[in-house]
Amino acid sequence: ASAPTAAKTAQAKKKQSAQMSLFGDDDEEEENTENIPTETPVIEQPVEIVYTHITDADELKRRVADAMTLDAVGSELVADGDDAMTATLVGVAVATKRGKAFYVDASLANRLKPLLESDTVTLVSGDVKRAMVVLRRRGINLAAPYFDTAVAHYLLQPERPHATARLAEEILGVACTTDEAL
Repeated sequence: ASAPTAAKTAQAKKKQSAQMSLFGDDDEEEENTENIPTETPVIEQPVEIVYTHITDADELKRRVADAMTLDAVGSELVADGDDAMTATLVGVAVATKRGKAFYVDASLANRLKPLLESDTVTLVSGDVKRAMVVLRRRGINLAAPYFDTAVAHYLLQPERPHATARLAEEILGVACTTDEAL
């Protein structure tokens, strides 16, 4: 084979083995990916963690009023059962700032209604769709704007698990209380 033919054959083999670009000419230089993180970063700043189990309706009313003044709160629904249509609400945890959260049993969960139905406080939670279904069955129509951490994590790392407890431990270095412990 002549030299030009051999060069064309080598170039054709290179193109067959390499992934083609969706955004431009395949002959362009490959993108530099040296600085793109391949692992989830862990926040290493220690923070005092204060969890409070609220059992008093008046205390809960004060906490909800305080939370209503915030731009966003974190929330985690605790329910027995995997199917949202049949799951039984056990309780709801609400984080109002880094390291500060409170938990209410299902018996007081309806008192969170002003917060969960607010259109001014963004709800940050994992598996928001499940929470919507479980809460709707209790007369709470989740109307707050929301950010679903499970969906966000799926978009960033689809091959990894997306459960809130796992993300909290992996990213924040915080071990969550298990549903069974509640």
